[in-house]
Amino acid sequence: MSLNRQQLALVHLAKAQTGMGEEDYRALLSSRWQVTTSKDLTRPQLDELLKVFRSLGWRAKRPPRARPNALELAGPAQQMMISKLYDGMGWAPARRVGFNKRTCGAPWPQTRAQANQIIEALKAMMARGYTDRPPTEERA
Repeated sequence: MSLNRQQLALVHLAKAQTGMGEEDYRALLSSRWQVTTSKDLTRPQLDELLKVFRSLGWRAKRPPRARPNALELAGPAQQMMISKLYDGMGWAPARRVGFNKRTCGAPWPQTRAQANQIIEALKAMMARGYTDRPPTEERA
């Protein structure tokens, strides 16, 4: 089985960070594993190659984990904006929770993306001139 793109990228990153030249790298591959490219290495051979790079001083560094905006928690400013919009519409707490559940699937937004979804929906309703209407009576 051949290596995946991440594994190949790791090999080339290690090669560059150790300062190994292309000729030396190719010579290592052909003399030790009888291959001409790292794509032809097996997983155990990859592990051996990474050990060689470590012996040359390479240390694998993990990049800081980036958190996408959609997964960050809703901020206090967003929470206040939502409350302000709801107050402007005159909605009762039970109605707010119902709208939140329909809009983002939770009683109150948990992520920034959910908060933005609710804020934009409320802004659009206010822009259309929405006023508080009494809830429709439930059918028996």
